[in-house]
Amino acid sequence: MKIVLFEKIKPLSEYRAPKENIIILKEKLRRNELVYIGIRHRTHPNQATVEYIRKQFQNFIRKHGTKNVIAIIEGPKFKKNIIPEYSNIMGIYRESGVLIPLALGNNVCIKSIEPTHKQLLRFVKKQNLKKENIGLWVFINYLTSIINNNKIPQEKKSSIVNLILYLNQELGMVKQKENPNIDILYKTLIKNLREETKETLLPNNFESIWKYEVNKKKLIKIQSPNSEQTNINKIGVMFNRARDFFIVQKILKLWQKNNIFVVYGINHLVCQRDCFIKN
Repeated sequence: MKIVLFEKIKPLSEYRAPKENIIILKEKLRRNELVYIGIRHRTHPNQATVEYIRKQFQNFIRKHGTKNVIAIIEGPKFKKNIIPEYSNIMGIYRESGVLIPLALGNNVCIKSIEPTHKQLLRFVKKQNLKKENIGLWVFINYLTSIINNNKIPQEKKSSIVNLILYLNQELGMVKQKENPNIDILYKTLIKNLREETKETLLPNNFESIWKYEVNKKKLIKIQSPNSEQTNINKIGVMFNRARDFFIVQKILKLWQKNNIFVVYGINHLVCQRDCFIKN
């Protein structure tokens, strides 16, 4: 069942963006309905987007009531007792943040169903992929999120060290009786990066990375899940496909006993939709 479900998920490298900024899927499972809205991400959702989500949600709870309804949002776990300001909600949850005050105002259960980083890493580990490439993708993916003006900020040193140590613990990139030091682990990652790209994109020495002029665009390109151009890209494709797989599993489980209203990025709906459509 899980293998069949995973195969139905379209890889992001095959994703073709629809012309519309908003698409919607409506499906029934016995008496329970799934309404899944996919929206093209913007920095700030415009009024038309806000109004569209509001109208669809109001129609949904008018039809089903609020007792067995779950609103699913894209983003970190939502804590009902710690509600940020509306502008901060948009910054964290983007378009699905529009759903939060609507659900709260109608006493509808809100759930975030994102998998953890550990779940994703352990899933990808099982896919017969080179472990050094898996660690390299995670490492580069993190660097691209913190690089500022083509520099890696030194205040992130402890986070980077902890990440590299964690990756070795999970993947066993370096086999030694004693725990290898950070320089050995870093050089293992850099050696693999050079072998895969035939370029020098990061320095040999770990302590040199704070002074190094990083080509952020190149790092983003080689880890992008929108392409399968390199072996590192292929790892990114698998991580994103794994994320969609966990999301789909949770939606299907909740849908068994509830009416489900989802707001996610448009690419997720396009990649996941075959898992929800009846054959």
